[in-house]
Amino acid sequence: MTKKFFATKRGLAVLSALLLLTALCGVCFGSTPMSAGTLLNALMGREGFETQSFILYHVRLPRVLGGMLAGAGLSVAGAMLQGITGNSLASPNILGINAGAGFCMMLLLAFFPQAASLSPLLCFLGAFATAMLILF
Repeated sequence: MTKKFFATKRGLAVLSALLLLTALCGVCFGSTPMSAGTLLNALMGREGFETQSFILYHVRLPRVLGGMLAGAGLSVAGAMLQGITGNSLASPNILGINAGAGFCMMLLLAFFPQAASLSPLLCFLGAFATAMLILF
């Protein structure tokens, strides 16, 4: 049986290079495009590049790092679901956690429609309660 491409060192190197290239594009492109020279000057905090440095450190880098962390979290969650269920096609709704979140959302809207701004918190609590029910 042959190894899959992504399980090899070469595949890992290709994916790492693509991740770095995507991160670089995310930092360089935006409503105010930055060239490579401007990016380096802003990274080093040189005089005359205060605005670019502010954009870089307060907008673009947090956005890129947040996207990387979200992607890493989703991939770990997917791998855990696949490992727990033994199903390589496992999806998030296989355990019913999203149904618990939806149930809490419907309860909130049915009984307290004026408190719709609490829906993210209630959906999280519903998903968490469902996960705890499944776990125990």
